[in-house]
Amino acid sequence: MASANRCSVCKTRAGTCFCPGCKAYFCDDDFQNHRASLFDELNVLTSDRNDLHAQINEVSSNMQTDKQLAKVDEWQRTTIEKVKQAAESARQQIMKIKNSKYEEIAKSFLALSQELDELRETKGIVEQDIVRLNQAARKLSEDLKKCAQSSEIELNVKQSDEIDWNRMIYVEKNSAFADNQSQMNDKQRLSGCTSPTKLSCDGHTFPCLRLNSDCANELLFGKCSEEVSSNM
Repeated sequence: MASANRCSVCKTRAGTCFCPGCKAYFCDDDFQNHRASLFDELNVLTSDRNDLHAQINEVSSNMQTDKQLAKVDEWQRTTIEKVKQAAESARQQIMKIKNSKYEEIAKSFLALSQELDELRETKGIVEQDIVRLNQAARKLSEDLKKCAQSSEIELNVKQSDEIDWNRMIYVEKNSAFADNQSQMNDKQRLSGCTSPTKLSCDGHTFPCLRLNSDCANELLFGKCSEEVSSNM
């Protein structure tokens, strides 16, 4: 009759407990120690997870005061100020043109009025004067309407219409930072698997113990670096 499985640790007691992770048999005491070592490492991972959660919350709370967001706010303020200055400059140009035209109309009106008064006083009016003065009066009336309606002023907004506002300010990843981060991650993965801190697994060791290593799941599920053969 085949003998019962022996404990893979003490080699003397019966292996009444089987670990599906490392495929080994243990006696009651050694199995408890085996499970305890796994939960110790699970506690370490849980602590690392909690620290990471705290860091995530801290980063999230600091996002509203991020330096890059502050730069966007400053760009918005300065851009709005430049737009206001450009608009004010356009207003002044419009008023300058309108005032110049108004002064020209006022001078022409004064000349027309003086000539009418002079003709009335001298009574030297002839038909040609009536025609000419009527034409001058109609022209003044038309010029006055144009001045009031600003129809002689053209607002040129072609350049502003051609502005690609999506390219006025935009965000892109810092390629140098991304390359450095990728290199750091590669180094961390390599150090996590080639130079691990090995823990005892009742006579066996875990190959990877780092939280960020590619084989961290092996630790979580209790796989050992050596498979224990059972005694029959």
